[in-house]
Amino acid sequence: MFAGATAGEVYKKTFELLSEENDRGAVLLSGVITDEILDAMIKRRLIDLPVTRKGKLRFQYAAKIDIAFSLGLISLEMLTLLHSLRDARNTFAHQVVSSLNDTAISEAIKLVFDAVPSLYEGFMSEWITHLQNTLRGVGVVDESLIAKVSPGARARFNNYLALVAARLHEASTKIEKLSFSDT
Repeated sequence: MFAGATAGEVYKKTFELLSEENDRGAVLLSGVITDEILDAMIKRRLIDLPVTRKGKLRFQYAAKIDIAFSLGLISLEMLTLLHSLRDARNTFAHQVVSSLNDTAISEAIKLVFDAVPSLYEGFMSEWITHLQNTLRGVGVVDESLIAKVSPGARARFNNYLALVAARLHEASTKIEKLSFSDT
């Protein structure tokens, strides 16, 4: 899906794709995107199958997450984030839920945001600081109002999952393939 792309290009394309969807579609599509990146990561690491078995190695999303972690391709925090995303995806796929703000999904989305505290907090801190400075720059002087500024759940989701996809893709470009040892 992103072969040859830079992390910035992956971020941009993911953000654009997610922005075209409603809340349900964005969560489902973020699962598809991260699933494909994990697939590429695992295939890049594993020894290629013989030609007669090409294309036969298939895993479900949950298994790909666990395999990527077991191969050392993703951190424990990323494992938690991706399983939280998978849970949110499954909620949207199997329940009548239409919004990230619905009770049935909001806790799962919060777990996605909370899974990698250093990444999310840095991401949000910079974003909110920029928004607050923009408000001050256009003449808003009410500091209590400025202090309450925060992007909505959907804007946070699109941007954060685009960042996660870009980070996963970037990590995928540094993976070394396993090789046979004749010992």
